[in-house]
Amino acid sequence: MKKKHERADEDELLLEALSPLVNQLIDRNYTQAQKKMASQIAPLLGSAIREQVKSQKNDIIDALYPVLGSMISRYVTKTLEETIEAINRQIHNGLSFENIKRKLRAKLQGVSETELLLRESALANVRAWLLIHKETGIVLAEAQNPEKPLQEPEMIASMMSAISSFVNDWIDKNENNTELGEIEYGNSKIILENGGYCYLAVVVDGIAQQEIYNNIRNALAFILREYGDEIREFSGDLSGIANREIYHEVGVLLAGKQKQEEPKTQKKHPLLYILPLFLLGYFFWSLYTSFIDRSLEQKIYEKLEKNKVLSLYKIDIDVEKSEVYLRGVLPLEYYKEMLTESMHEVQGIETIHNEIQVHTPQNDPMQMSSNIHFLLLGLNTQEGIRVSYRFIYPDLEVFGEVWDQERKERVIRTFKDAIKLETMDFHIQTIAPELETKLFFDQGSSSIRPQGYKKLMNLSKELAKLGNDVHIELSGHTDNTGTPEAKKVVVEQRVQKVSALLQEKYGISQKIDPKYKYVAPLGVDAFEDPQAARCVIIKLKTGR
Repeated sequence: MKKKHERADEDELLLEALSPLVNQLIDRNYTQAQKKMASQIAPLLGSAIREQVKSQKNDIIDALYPVLGSMISRYVTKTLEETIEAINRQIHNGLSFENIKRKLRAKLQGVSETELLLRESALANVRAWLLIHKETGIVLAEAQNPEKPLQEPEMIASMMSAISSFVNDWIDKNENNTELGEIEYGNSKIILENGGYCYLAVVVDGIAQQEIYNNIRNALAFILREYGDEIREFSGDLSGIANREIYHEVGVLLAGKQKQEEPKTQKKHPLLYILPLFLLGYFFWSLYTSFIDRSLEQKIYEKLEKNKVLSLYKIDIDVEKSEVYLRGVLPLEYYKEMLTESMHEVQGIETIHNEIQVHTPQNDPMQMSSNIHFLLLGLNTQEGIRVSYRFIYPDLEVFGEVWDQERKERVIRTFKDAIKLETMDFHIQTIAPELETKLFFDQGSSSIRPQGYKKLMNLSKELAKLGNDVHIELSGHTDNTGTPEAKKVVVEQRVQKVSALLQEKYGISQKIDPKYKYVAPLGVDAFEDPQAARCVIIKLKTGR
């Protein structure tokens, strides 16, 4: 038993000693075996995958579709987003005539500018076209885009003929005798339009829309119609084919243009350019005049709202080319005249057409009292008129104060024209406005100071509002310095100087009544304030 136990211990010690070496040998052999196995399997892997695809194609499609479908979807989505983002950058950053035209086209077509630009970017670009003889495969005529030319078009024509013949022989033709129509490669395709003895091969880049196919059919129809006999009898000699004519006509048709009977371009009549500009100018001019008319109409309504009388009545206002048409019904002729005067105060009106109808109800005491009330409201809005009334049908009494006789006559005339009553008594007094102006002078001088001229100018504006029944009183005053003779001379000079200025420079028409006081004004102490004593006082008086 002891020997067995000792042998087990020795085996365990040997195992512990050899274990690291054995592990290293296993790892090294595994790595070498893996590389050797991969090098032996690699030549067989391709053929094995092909055989697997042939035998179990549907299983492979079902297995790969979820992965590849999702990957392709993400790729297409990302590519489309990048394309749209690039187009948006072009739209927002570009400011040119072409961009403006594109914006207008998008508005007219009812699509976004991005969609229109994407649609235009996706249109097919004709890279080249070849007219190929079917039997020989010879290129009868051809044209290419110089920026992306084809390499050896004759070889391409031979290959197209060979492929077309092979496909047509391999696939049984039906009753319609259909032939190979398109060959796609990448983002490009070759469109084949077959005739009897020739066919037209068009190489396009991008998405070919229906217009491209229509143009290709029209081009081939033209060739067969014009040069069908020459192509049918073609024996290899290109000199019998009108290559240049075919080149020109097919190029024009593929570009989508109409055939020009005359080689010279017809000049467009200048009216084709002038008329759109004229219409555009007329459109903007109409917008401008409409804006001016609406602004003027708004100012007129604001003016009427400020009038206490006219704002009570409905007045229709139409403005056409700065001409104002007033329509409505007012109870008094005076209101109609007031309305016209108000319109003259609005700037921008060229012509006033006052078509207001005046309708005054008769023998209606309530309506007549209302008319009298609103008539006085209108009169009292005028400067220098303050009147009131007492009305006991059929007697009317008007009393108040006005600045001058002219205003008094206006009030009386307005009442007689507007109010049809047999008995009307007027007790209106003419009282000049309380205007008093003082002009001060230096000691011993009759020269008017600069601020005095400003006072005289303001006074002349007020006097222009008054009639001639108001006269002006000039009172000359002075201080206590100097002899009586000197005071007399300087006071008279001052009064005469002011009188001459009012009449000659400011053109007043009222009568001037000079008064020479030779003393200080009432309430002014000449010793304490001699400056205030040296003055000419201007007052308004009523009566002639």
